[in-house]
Amino acid sequence: MEEKELGCPESAYQYLQRLRNHLISAKILHDRYEHEAEEFRKLGWHEEALGLQKLANEITKHIREIESMIAELEKQCFGRKTK
Repeated sequence: MEEKELGCPESAYQYLQRLRNHLISAKILHDRYEHEAEEFRKLGWHEEALGLQKLANEITKHIREIESMIAELEKQCFGRKTK
């Protein structure tokens, strides 16, 4: 795609694509930690479950940061162009 079509440099668009991939990976990891924490709770391993839940919460923070960066790049690349 050309820069004038995107509204941003090709490098910014490529970064956006990478961030989207990182977001998917982070969400998968978050879901795995949540699932494992629940399984540990069922087994009575409460400290281990708490540790995994803390990791899931940290990943949630990263997910929000990535989503914010994606939103900014999408606005730059696909937002309304002004003259």
